[in-house]
Amino acid sequence: MKEMLETIPSKKIKRYLFRVSITGILYFASVFMSLRLSSFSDEIASVWIPAGISVGYLFIWGLKMFPGIWIGDFAASLINMDFSTATIVISTGNTAAYMTGVYVMKKILRKIKIFESPPGASVFIGTGCILPSLISSVIGVTSMLAAGIILKTMYSGVWWSWFLSNVTGTMVIAPLIIVFSRNFRRKGNDLMNKETYFILGCIVFFGWAVFWRDYSNLIILHALPFVYTPFMVWASFRLQTHGFVLVIFLSSAISILGTVNGHGPFSVYPAGTSIVLLQLFLAVIISTFLFLKAATRGMNNREEETLGIIGKAAEYNDSETGRHITRVARYSKLIAQALGTSGKFQELIYNSAPLHDVGKIGISESLILKPAKLTPEEFEEVKKHCGIGHQLLKSSDSKYLQAGAEIAYTHHEKYDGTGYPRGLHGEHIPLAGRIVAIADVFDALTSKRPYKEPWSIDNALEFIHSQRGRHFDPVLVELFLNNREEVRSICEKYRDISD
Repeated sequence: MKEMLETIPSKKIKRYLFRVSITGILYFASVFMSLRLSSFSDEIASVWIPAGISVGYLFIWGLKMFPGIWIGDFAASLINMDFSTATIVISTGNTAAYMTGVYVMKKILRKIKIFESPPGASVFIGTGCILPSLISSVIGVTSMLAAGIILKTMYSGVWWSWFLSNVTGTMVIAPLIIVFSRNFRRKGNDLMNKETYFILGCIVFFGWAVFWRDYSNLIILHALPFVYTPFMVWASFRLQTHGFVLVIFLSSAISILGTVNGHGPFSVYPAGTSIVLLQLFLAVIISTFLFLKAATRGMNNREEETLGIIGKAAEYNDSETGRHITRVARYSKLIAQALGTSGKFQELIYNSAPLHDVGKIGISESLILKPAKLTPEEFEEVKKHCGIGHQLLKSSDSKYLQAGAEIAYTHHEKYDGTGYPRGLHGEHIPLAGRIVAIADVFDALTSKRPYKEPWSIDNALEFIHSQRGRHFDPVLVELFLNNREEVRSICEKYRDISD
């Protein structure tokens, strides 16, 4: 035990040093990548990729990553400039600027999720992109002027190029790092579904047509950059956040590479002007669609929150099953994941499963809470909750409520056709209904009810196994049992306090 405890600090130190090294190496390498995208000066890039790397990794790994950023910046400066006070000041200023922006961003985002609401997008753009770019450009360009690297007459032009390259670099790179670090390992996110591939393919094709060809008609030139707009709107509404940031990255990369190689609508202007137009174009397009994506994600979050409230309302009078809907939702998603369904279906069943008993709103509280076995007449009355739930939800345009209507109507059907209300059998029962049937019964068995004590998890799993092909879909039962450790974890983590 002592030896194990002694290894904990060293593991943390090794992980910290590894992350600092990765940050520094990526920063250093990205400096040279950015300088290949230079504008009218060898020192000022059209898009400053290190800014996005700094903000991204400081955000996900913490401000303690600053040594990697400072070392990477200083090492790159020594290769591109002679050692002087200016190189130290510039590296320190850049590092401090990124740290300041991320510190302020995290302070404000304590109660706001980044990229999931318009306020979150505003904070990212304001404090993650603009604020550090402002600080960095003032310190950096002033230091270059003081060291005689640039002339006073060049100050304004270099400052604007520095500022805009930092802003666009952060907008393009930082969302990619932040979103993928949080979502890449999650199951069922549909990272690359057919729709994502299609949108990315359209971005590549139209990006090549616009930014890798030469045009002379000025009217066409002014309209061409906005060919991305329909696909950005599409991605904002349809793709998950990580798919959306991939669209941003790919469209930006094609635009940048085409322009700096002398192609596309901006290339007809002088070199400095074309880069500034590109930077402004990217800043406007990316910020606009970050807001749109955040707004759509915010609406989805509110809809999901409303669904949870509706589900809880159905259980309001059933005080013994306070967290029943949470567990049923998680069991259902687990089965859907094990079956290999799409991320969208997993999200759909996770948010719709809590509505399975919404029809209980129309059933007498005395029957729901009766501490004894129901009479045949009482049971017939309780069975009506399936039809009531279906009637309540079926007319909605919401995909979640429509799925909830289907689940409410079919989660008491049995695989052998002996269930209710319609006596459906086999695959005539919708998949969502078959999944929720297992989740609902298992949770009912392992939970305390007015008429019974909770079963053990092992006994409940044994019962589920015994009912395969009779009450439940045998394929889904096998998947459920094969994930018994995850089932146990959900059951214990979300157990009712009264249990």
